[in-house]
Amino acid sequence: MTKEELESCLKKYEIIVPLLNENLEACEKRIIRRQILDKYDISERTLRRYVQKYCKYGYEGLIDHKRKDKGISKSISPSVLEKAIQLRRELPTRSVRRIINILESEGEIKQGQVPKSTLSRQLMQNGWGSKDAKLQDE
Repeated sequence: MTKEELESCLKKYEIIVPLLNENLEACEKRIIRRQILDKYDISERTLRRYVQKYCKYGYEGLIDHKRKDKGISKSISPSVLEKAIQLRRELPTRSVRRIINILESEGEIKQGQVPKSTLSRQLMQNGWGSKDAKLQDE
């Protein structure tokens, strides 16, 4: 466990510890819950999730787990992304909507498979966003 993970875990524990007292009445828990929500500016759902995870897994449940697939597109395969980049390279002013239409008409993707925002984000992350492409055209 890294120092940051430990600090985050301890912070969450500090937030929920007043609610862990089993001798509290339901009305007392409501009051304490409201005070915690106001003091720490978190949602009721977040507080409930912290308590549930702690009760089920202990301190380990309070650790933030990073997504292993972060930054990897699930709807666009690397080959389709490469084809989209190639289409943008050919004509930097070509819109994302037009690139998607071309990919669909060539059978690279199914109609509606790739959202415009997803392809736009992927192109931008690879240096082929609309502004980037225009700069490379000059």
